[in-house]
Order: sequence, then structure tokens, then C-alpha cells
Amino acid sequence: MINATLSTIGTSCPWWYQTMCTYVGYYATFQLPPKISLTNSATISIGGTDRQLQHTIPLRDARAIETPKHRLAICLQPVFLFAEWMLLVQFLEFWQHSGATKFYFYLQTVAPEVDRILHIYEQDSRIDIERINWSFFPGGDESASDPNILVYQTEAITSINDCLHRARGEAYYVVAVDFDEMILPFHNQTLLQLLDMYQKKFPNTGAFHVHSSNAHLRQSYHNLTRPELLTFDELSVVQLERKIWRIGERSKMILRPECVKRAHVHQILEMDGKQFSNMTIPPADALIYHVRRVKHRNPISESDANDAIAKYIKPLTINWQTRLTQHAPLGLILPNRGMAIMEQLETCLVDCFAQRDKMCYSPYICRHNFTVIQPSEWVTAANSWTTI
Repeated sequence: MINATLSTIGTSCPWWYQTMCTYVGYYATFQLPPKISLTNSATISIGGTDRQLQHTIPLRDARAIETPKHRLAICLQPVFLFAEWMLLVQFLEFWQHSGATKFYFYLQTVAPEVDRILHIYEQDSRIDIERINWSFFPGGDESASDPNILVYQTEAITSINDCLHRARGEAYYVVAVDFDEMILPFHNQTLLQLLDMYQKKFPNTGAFHVHSSNAHLRQSYHNLTRPELLTFDELSVVQLERKIWRIGERSKMILRPECVKRAHVHQILEMDGKQFSNMTIPPADALIYHVRRVKHRNPISESDANDAIAKYIKPLTINWQTRLTQHAPLGLILPNRGMAIMEQLETCLVDCFAQRDKMCYSPYICRHNFTVIQPSEWVTAANSWTTI
């Protein structure tokens, strides 16, 4: 029996920002006995003398190796109530073009058409897509004590840290981003070239912060149902807001997974060793283009026409067309309801956020708020939680 020590991953409980959310993620930290085989499992004991909980877990060697299989991996926060398959295609094509070969998908609820697109990409031997079930909590009864309505935003912070540790020994760099975010490097460099340059100059850097700006585009695929007709022409010119968000607000991070112990959505909480540090990449070198598909909740600042993404259109389109030819059935038809679902979800979430002093900001309460998809249609993650 091994005793484990509990500590919150990213926030105190309850979190000051969402005091009505009563569940947060924890680390259970324990010291392995000498000579234990990492191919075995271990039974850990959690809690004090008044209440001890025991659970057996598998062990995996996640120590860093000199040459991990993947140079760049992508961590997605839990995907919930998502049906925008065209945005998924854009996301995967952009990040594969940027050098990513590993994708960690934390899945809760997606539309069947999104699941269909994922299956197409899973047939590509050049990339590795790992699906992680991030299910609803078991025993949900939609009462006031239902844990699903008492956890903030599917507990994304825990998923980010879970992904961070999964990537140890598998990827050299890890980026935690959303579907609608692109990191654009400048000066005719690729993202990996930019990171390697900074890594060589500052070898103890374990994390890079990247600034973000909102970008707006004109939607042009409201009626598209044939994937073969999808291009990325709408990205040729976007309206890029002049406001660059401060680090810690809309910024995101690129991590060396073995160097970081705890991370939040927008900032590093703890490095895994005093020798490691984090730094900010100047916006003149790289910037996140946050290309949201729904109306921004914050006031729109002054913006300028920007064509920095245009150079990606041709390679992304060619790669997508080639992929379809190789891995998709001829004449594939998919429903186009992603924007309608996204807008209905956003309306519900905005209302929920406005009442955050009375209720926890949880998308779980929005799952019945749709007119274009039936509840039984959602592809829902298998239970991934153990009640101990």
C-alpha cells in the first residue's frame, strides 16, 4: 500500500473566479518503492485516518527521452457539444502543416459528422490521434447536487495537466490551444524553427507564452455539405484587432512537458524543477490569431485587414483534397449544422456566465438547448471516471 498526498492542480477549492463550482481537479502524488517494475500497477491510499480510499492504478514510465517520437503535439481541452466539422478540418490541417504529428483529443460529446471526420484523419499514418474519454460524471441526476453542474467548464484545467503528463516521453513540444486558434510565426520561419531558435538561445526554457489577438472573418460555408468542396479561401483576409491581450488573459502556452509540473489555461503555475524557466515570445515573432466563429463577448477593438494566413490556404486545401481521395468514400455528404449548434450553445453559455454568482458555469446545463440535433444523436464518451 502506498500513501498518496493530495493537492489541487490549478486552483484552490472553491476557485475564487467561480465560487459556485464545488469540484476541482487534484493531483495524488506518491513515492514509488525501490525496484518496483513500471509495467506493474500500484495500489494507493488517499485520505486521512478518518476516511481512507484505496485505488489501484497502472504505472507508466513517462520520463523524458532524448528523442521523443513527436516534435510537436497538440492538446485540446475537452470537446463538448461540438458539431462544426469544417472547423475541425481547418484545425487539423493547419496544425499538421505547422509540424504537429500527435493530437490528444479529450472528447465528451460530439456530433456524428465530427466523429466521421476524426475517423478519416485516424487513417493517416503520418499523424497519431489519441482519443481520451472525458465523460460526464457518473450518477448524474440533474439535481442541485449533480456533480456535472458543479464543475467549471468540464474541468479543462485538469485535462490540460493530464495531457501535459501524457505527452512526457512522447513529444518535445506541446501546445494547448482551442479549435479556433492559430499560432502564426513571422519572419519566414516555421513554428518549430522559431521554438528551436529560442530553445538553443535559452536552453533551460520549459514553457513559452504566446500573445493573442482576436480575428474576424466572413463566413462562407453555411450551406456546404460536400467535404470535397471545402477550401480555406475565407482565411485569405481577416480583420485582426489591434489589441494584443496580455499574458495571462487570452495567451496560450507551448510547453516542454517534462519541464512543467502544473499549468493553467493561460499561464504556468509551477515548473518541475528550479532549473527551468518560462519566457514570453514577442508578438513581433509569433501571435495567436483567435478566429472565433461566434460573436465575441468582449467589445471589438479597432481592427485592420490582415492577410498573414493567406499563405496557408493552398497547402491546406491540397492536403485536405488528397486526404479525402485516399481515406473518404466518394460523394461523402455531411450535415451542416455546426454553426447553428455553436450559436445556440453560445447563447446558453452567455446566459450561464451572467449568473455565475448564482450557479456554476457548466456547459452540461446547455445540452438540451438545441433545435437542430436530437439528444440521442450525440456521440458521447464512455465513462472514464472511477468512484473511490
